[in-house]
Amino acid sequence: MTISGGARHLLLTMFAAAAVGCSEGAPKRVEPVPVVTTSAAMPMLREVSWRATLDNSLLGTNHDVIVSERGNVAFGMRNGDQVLTVVDTAGEIIATLGRRGEGPGELRLPLLVGFSDSSITVFDGQLLKLVTFAIPSGEAGRERRFTGTVFPALDAGAHGLLVRTASATGGIVPGLVPHGKSEPEPAIASGDTTFNLMFPPNHDMLTRVVPSVGLWAGGVIVGHGKTYRIALYNWDGSLARLLSRDIVPSLPGPARLEKRLRQSNGWRGPNGERLDPVRLEQERDKARTQPMPFFSHVAPLFTDARGRIWVVGAESDSAFADVFSPADFIGRIPLSCSGFSGRWSLNGEWLALVCEAADDQAVDAVVKLYRIIEPS
Repeated sequence: MTISGGARHLLLTMFAAAAVGCSEGAPKRVEPVPVVTTSAAMPMLREVSWRATLDNSLLGTNHDVIVSERGNVAFGMRNGDQVLTVVDTAGEIIATLGRRGEGPGELRLPLLVGFSDSSITVFDGQLLKLVTFAIPSGEAGRERRFTGTVFPALDAGAHGLLVRTASATGGIVPGLVPHGKSEPEPAIASGDTTFNLMFPPNHDMLTRVVPSVGLWAGGVIVGHGKTYRIALYNWDGSLARLLSRDIVPSLPGPARLEKRLRQSNGWRGPNGERLDPVRLEQERDKARTQPMPFFSHVAPLFTDARGRIWVVGAESDSAFADVFSPADFIGRIPLSCSGFSGRWSLNGEWLALVCEAADDQAVDAVVKLYRIIEPS
């Protein structure tokens, strides 16, 4: 199933217009902050060669992707009765999961939030339900419905489900839905100074910045993709550290810009209206000169097996991976990934991302899989 480029953002703006799902105030969880041992060594990436059995014709550049701790990859399919495909590190299909529809075990808008080698957890952004499928049987488990306006991002293990939700002050805030409950609890206090400076209250859904969220060994990550600020919060909701990079944002590269301008005839105004020729040319000029965000909120921020925090973003016509310890920036790895639209996943020692296919390939997109290698 194709997920449009703005699907996650549109869902969030829909949620923001609805009732608040996260109570204001300090987080209710008071837990000891663990002692986290992490690596500050700069890792390397080794790309895995896929076999031809991976049918990339099922994949689009705006499909969700998720990788397991063993390097198996799951992604949404463009067509057919099944919704999800799971492949191993060789590209062999090991499972197809879900059906299109609105009944039990059926999905409309699958967003992948958790993946072990025996199951995958999917949130349906249209039906607002969470479903876990067994691998390889594809059997759907008990469905979990949400009563609040929540947008799940990641399985947080013993802490429940990491979500984003609308706040009464006009923003999108992170929360955690404990196991057995349907309402989120705030991951950080509503009056947290750092968060409010990064994301000032804003009721305008067109200009509001949606925070990136993720998990690190000590708690919850919140990131601002335009200013390159990353706040690490402890599980008790207190701020642990603020990470940042003061670098110049990239402009769209020639290929990315050409594609965007080709699509410009389909651009619409805030109310869905067609743009008149003057407005259209103004928007095209803006596309030529407007810097790209460093990273996008459409995918979470992830932590590898050694506790390092990874940020994958777009640069010119390709992509990059920035690596942090919980204390500081470690280094950057350039990634060959044309047309990168922000779809990536990391688990343990595996990194997967969706890229545009080369011009000589009869498909729209490819999955690239990398193994994280420690320095000798």
